[in-house]
Amino acid sequence: MYDKPHIIKSLCLITVTGLFAILVACTSETQPRQESIQKITVQSTIVFEGTITHMGETTVSTVPATPHTAIVRVGKIFKGPDFFKSFINKHVTVLVKDISGLELKSNIVFFTTAWIIGKNIALREVGRVAKYDTDSLISQINAISKREALIPIEANIHDAQMVLTGKVTEVHEFRPDHNNRFLDKYISEHAPQWKLAVIQPANIIKGDHRLEKLEVLFPSSIDVAWKDVPKLSVGQQGIWILKMDDVLKMYAIKKRYDFLPLEYLYQVKSITNRNK
Repeated sequence: MYDKPHIIKSLCLITVTGLFAILVACTSETQPRQESIQKITVQSTIVFEGTITHMGETTVSTVPATPHTAIVRVGKIFKGPDFFKSFINKHVTVLVKDISGLELKSNIVFFTTAWIIGKNIALREVGRVAKYDTDSLISQINAISKREALIPIEANIHDAQMVLTGKVTEVHEFRPDHNNRFLDKYISEHAPQWKLAVIQPANIIKGDHRLEKLEVLFPSSIDVAWKDVPKLSVGQQGIWILKMDDVLKMYAIKKRYDFLPLEYLYQVKSITNRNK
């Protein structure tokens, strides 16, 4: 038989071990694994730290109040469009997936997508983190968002015929041959209003390394069809990711990622080298 002190010591060890196991289990439930953060970050368009002020209520007249609607005061924004910055310290409605564990005045990081946007806005929850280290979470979200942003750039580089850095030396109105078939495709209410830029190459990363200058078309129109496509000006420097237009028979900037600032140079070179 064991003596009394030994029994007490053993019971204490078991109790401490059990409490530690419970603590670890609780921590693992409230701290999502890296792959979970990856998934909900990619699925979200707005990620913010907020304080729940009301449950079962709403700030948007077209959104009925239910047990799953929460009014949340916006604090720190981790990811989101510029317009959402105006909602810092204001209230938004969040349609939560699960009400369990939610308490008034609790601080939570919500991963959401935009639902209704107006004077007041409503968001749909993708996921949330209740226990977190702010600096660590921001670092994770920023790293994931940067990787996510490179996906369309990588696809663009893969399809490109020319990738180069350089400087715009001239910009002219583009006056095409009126016999050119481009009129059938590009003249409409959403006409791009092409301009011609002359580029002095600095570093040709992909394509004909003998080029001393390159003519590139870009749309000067701010129509909804072209508003996100980069506009060029004399003296502008950056990275061009170009493909020959089948109709115009010239290099043309037609997408958002056809021109990038020089800060992307390391990533562009790395992607290009991987695709060789």
